[in-house]
Amino acid sequence: MGEEEKYSNWKKKKKKKKKKKKKKKKKKKKKKKKKKKKKKKKKKKKKKKKKKKKKKKKKKKKKKKKKKKKKKGAGAGGN
Repeated sequence: MGEEEKYSNWKKKKKKKKKKKKKKKKKKKKKKKKKKKKKKKKKKKKKKKKKKKKKKKKKKKKKKKKKKKKKKGAGAGGN
């Protein structure tokens, strides 16, 4: 009879643990919402400005190449 009482108590403890796990899951969901707000702040418009600067540098390089081609054409007497 003593063994049966211990087994029933062990089952009760398992049920209590399961209930605690469900409560923890709810807390995790709240933390995820806070993380999403932080990501929006990090985005800002800084990334867009960096892309524009890179494009300007590429345009300058192309202009220099065009000037060299014109000089070669003038030296050949023009086709």
